[in-house]
Amino acid sequence: MNYRWREDNGQKSWLWVGLLFFAFYFTEALLFWGPNPRVIAPPYTQLIFWGLFAVALTWVITRPKPDGGALNRLEKVQYAVLSISITCAAVGSTFLILLRTRDLTLCHAMLLFSLGQAGLVIGALTFNLGWLLAALCWIGGGATVLYQPSLQDYFVGAAIAVGFVLIGACRTCLVASNDKE
Repeated sequence: MNYRWREDNGQKSWLWVGLLFFAFYFTEALLFWGPNPRVIAPPYTQLIFWGLFAVALTWVITRPKPDGGALNRLEKVQYAVLSISITCAAVGSTFLILLRTRDLTLCHAMLLFSLGQAGLVIGALTFNLGWLLAALCWIGGGATVLYQPSLQDYFVGAAIAVGFVLIGACRTCLVASNDKE
């Protein structure tokens, strides 16, 4: 059996996810952060806010493609489970750590390490170069947050957005080929 590299155009939607994350992250920063947040919200508002991100994420990656290549029902369910469960695990565990320790630096590192682990798993299962590069970006971002906590907000936003863009930009994956060459 031979192996060859091929482009997975289905991963192109992750470019949009990167932009979507960028919009959500900086909207959250404008609304809820700082010594004088613009919106004083109940404690779980930010979880609901990121739940909306998970819904938007699911919509972006499961919508019909312009080339007519639609996902089948099982793939839609698979993508929905992945996008919602990874978002819930990453954001939820980060939120629980924040409630328990009040250590925002640890929370940000945990968020990036969780995404990195998910990226490694998806990259290993799909042999997709973009997912593996994104995982390295997120793990590196987590280490940078721990090393430079004074700049953590910038590193978190940049690492996550860049990671998603890497998935969409590096769509090459390794596939088995039965071709006799």
